[in-house]
Amino acid sequence: MNPPDDPLRRLLQAAAKAPADLPTEAPFSVAQSIRLGRGRRARAAMDDWLALLPMVRGAMLGACLVAFAAAAFVFWDADSGSSDEAVFIEAQADLDDGPEP
Repeated sequence: MNPPDDPLRRLLQAAAKAPADLPTEAPFSVAQSIRLGRGRRARAAMDDWLALLPMVRGAMLGACLVAFAAAAFVFWDADSGSSDEAVFIEAQADLDDGPEP
């Protein structure tokens, strides 16, 4: 049976034998696995946004239909005869032609 201080003593000896200077960057394999993990996480987040794509398409279609209906109404109203400006000018002319003394 090992004494309870033996694992601690071995750990401290191994730490003392370790090189003092640490590497400045991670090894290629570790850096590559980190890049792959980030890419997977980004694709998973993108999949969440792609789930909203049908709703965005529907909203865009609805907005286009509303804009088309508004443009059609404006063109239809413009062809219906006199515009508001013409009515206003005629009303001003009627006021100027009041009774003469």
